[in-house]
Amino acid sequence: SVSVRAIIATDMVNVAASLQKTSPTATAALGRALMGAVLLADGKKDGETVQLEFRGDGPAGPVIVVGDSSGKVRGYVTRPQADVPLRTVSPPKLDVGSLIGQGELYVIRYHPEDYFEPYRG
Repeated sequence: SVSVRAIIATDMVNVAASLQKTSPTATAALGRALMGAVLLADGKKDGETVQLEFRGDGPAGPVIVVGDSSGKVRGYVTRPQADVPLRTVSPPKLDVGSLIGQGELYVIRYHPEDYFEPYRG
């Protein structure tokens, strides 16, 4: 079967950006990660969490977010003031890829009753 989910996360991203005082590009990176965690955790068992770790070689450092089955999410950018120039396309766009850099994405699932330790992939 196919499942489709959509969210409007403007307020969530604005609150996270305000709390962490992120640059515009770091706000975009954090917002995308937060939304990904919320969408991946939706529909999981009660108490289950999904953690995303973006560990690249870019100036932002790691971006880490955790979402749970109830729709709660939290996260941070290691260096929230880091920024990079806009991409030179028309119109110019935020360059989230350069801010994160080349690296690895870890997806970690954890449920206190089902997993002896978190599943990391």
